[in-house]
Amino acid sequence: MIVLKQQKFSQPLENLVQKRPIVFVIPPILFWSLQAVLCSSLPETDFSALLFPAFASATIYLIIFKIIYSGRRSDAFFSALSPKMVFIHVLGAIFFGGSIILYYWGLQEGPKVVTNLLNYLWPVILFILARYLLSANGNKTGTGIFLFIIAFVCVLFLSNNHDMTGNKLALKLGPCLGLIAAILWASFCIYLKKTKNQSHLTAYIFYSALLTALIWVLKGRPEISKSIWISIVLGIFPFGIAMQCWEVAIRENFVQKIASLSFLIPLLSTLWLFLGGIEPFKIGYLPGGIFIVTSVYFFQTKTG
Repeated sequence: MIVLKQQKFSQPLENLVQKRPIVFVIPPILFWSLQAVLCSSLPETDFSALLFPAFASATIYLIIFKIIYSGRRSDAFFSALSPKMVFIHVLGAIFFGGSIILYYWGLQEGPKVVTNLLNYLWPVILFILARYLLSANGNKTGTGIFLFIIAFVCVLFLSNNHDMTGNKLALKLGPCLGLIAAILWASFCIYLKKTKNQSHLTAYIFYSALLTALIWVLKGRPEISKSIWISIVLGIFPFGIAMQCWEVAIRENFVQKIASLSFLIPLLSTLWLFLGGIEPFKIGYLPGGIFIVTSVYFFQTKTG
């Protein structure tokens, strides 16, 4: 019997995150910053052939983890099939799986550095959404929106060393997918916060695996044998362990803190792209990256 509904994490894990919340942010930052390099190192592998086995292995890992550390509930499978729970799980999978699918698709279609930088505008978007949706006193600010516009324009205009005005659809598609992925990921973080009383991470990833499996079939079942080990690594680390840490940090009221540290991800991921020889460094990339970091930091100091 597959258990889809996660129970509460073990008490030692919760005590640790209460004392040292930053510890639970570091693994996602490190693991997620390597995604662009892993994806870009397999240009011949379709994103669906990479993500389908990755989500599947992440689901298996989370089920095993839950059985070992959280026990098993006999009614979990049946409650997960109720209309209400299916809706919660599918919506979470759209936010979670959709953001990752669009990000990987964008990396394969368009300029990798620009797509990566646009995707990592999500900390600024998360600040905006958290301020509007999670603020206890209903306080709203236009500062975040203003900074988001500045960061977006700078990444799209200053950081772009490609001819975005040309007729090549890929040069436009990649960055657009990266930006939409950023919006979905920020929305997913808010969604985690709104459903904090229960964890549905295993179900989100399970339904994401089904979604990528469907895409994989519709795309003609691209070859996955060459990327299977990288997919397993992606599943266990960025989509498994890192997501567990991220979910715990979100659920334990550290949205502002973890979002303020997330500016490290675009810096590290872009650095790995340069060091890995995926794309050559161009001075025009620098302003966009600086504006992303500045926007996130400034917004945190003004509204945190």
